[in-house]
Amino acid sequence: KIKRHIFSKKYYGLIQVTDIRKEKLGDITEEDAKREGCSSVAEFRKVWEEIHGKWDPEQEIYVIEFRLLDRKREAENI
Repeated sequence: KIKRHIFSKKYYGLIQVTDIRKEKLGDITEEDAKREGCSSVAEFRKVWEEIHGKWDPEQEIYVIEFRLLDRKREAENI
């Protein structure tokens, strides 16, 4: 049975992309790792390897920064 409640308006949000840039995977900082939901670079690396299979510090990745918008006020101003 599919739980459709996740598609209700109660569970959505709007974001505004504030920056997109290329970086090398190995340049991730502790602060970056925390923004990704990990407690450290070591934990981020472990999660990365579980998802992608290997850690290549020279691999170029895209970093996408965003902010959550207030649904009622800011969505109209995009």
